[in-house]
Amino acid sequence: MSRHPAPPHAPGRADDAGSTLVEVVLAALLLGLLAVVGTAAVVQGQRVTVANRARVVAAHLAARELDFARGRLAATPTAAVEMVDEGDVVNEHPVDETRAPGDRDAYVVDGMRYTVRRVARLRDLGATAPCGDAVIGARRLATDVAVTVTWQDMGSALPFTLRQIVTAHRDAATASQDALVAVTVTDHHDQGVEGVRATVAGAGAPGRSALTDSAGCALVAVAAPPSGEGINVTLTAETPHVDPSGNTAPSRALFGVAPSQITRTAFTYARAGTLLIHLSGAAEDSPITIMRPDGTLTIALPDAGSGGALITVADAYPGTWAAYPGAAGLPPGQEYPSVTVLPGETADLHVVIP
Repeated sequence: MSRHPAPPHAPGRADDAGSTLVEVVLAALLLGLLAVVGTAAVVQGQRVTVANRARVVAAHLAARELDFARGRLAATPTAAVEMVDEGDVVNEHPVDETRAPGDRDAYVVDGMRYTVRRVARLRDLGATAPCGDAVIGARRLATDVAVTVTWQDMGSALPFTLRQIVTAHRDAATASQDALVAVTVTDHHDQGVEGVRATVAGAGAPGRSALTDSAGCALVAVAAPPSGEGINVTLTAETPHVDPSGNTAPSRALFGVAPSQITRTAFTYARAGTLLIHLSGAAEDSPITIMRPDGTLTIALPDAGSGGALITVADAYPGTWAAYPGAAGLPPGQEYPSVTVLPGETADLHVVIP
């Protein structure tokens, strides 16, 4: 029986098979990586597309709201003062006619919810700074209308804002008949406070108001009071604010207010914080002296029901507060505890009663 010798083994064949397997694995990994990168790019592209579309819709909604404002200002000579008095108006003209003005779903476009806010303010076109200009004569007035649009899930995107200054109605006589009150509102750092409502009212005259701008200025047109009588200016805010004396709605009387003249006044008014004074060893009737940031002293007793352990100072003006036992009215000779209250935050102060 003849035997056929086995064919000689081809050199490098096993190595070729091994290399092919490695190449397949590497190719699979590379394809997977490309798929991940491609998917991420597609998702990011979709997000950019949605964000861009939302911004385009916001621009159209802002322009639409500004058209409504211009039409109203052109219709009647009293519209400017009325719109300024209304302050921050939200969703006034729904795109969905079945929704009422102010409804949070009044502006839904392609399933996306938008919020449209409009604020109107008076401007004196002849003054570089209405609240700080040295000239007292009122000049050419106009209405500064700002529309801001936000939308759901906007993340870090900036709101879309559209602003236009509309000149006074041809029949408006504000500059000759009304008095103008320029109110400046600054905080504990002497920075302008935006969004504070300044209301000006005189005896027998309806009150009018305006919101402060980013510089803390509000220009209010009001009927001039009879000679010798004054008008009152009062501040209010949606979030808790307070003046250095602890007033949440500070008020001031102004005299000498005359037609076609600008009368100026200024307030210090900051976002309030909360101070919690924790007492150790105090009885329920133990008096505590509290020193406010402006140095004034007040005497306080522990909160009812706290067992002499706590005094709460709500609406605390930002700054350094201190407290010590007793009601002597003067700080003790030794050091006493103090703490800094920040706007919108709660601070804790611990006082030990000997």
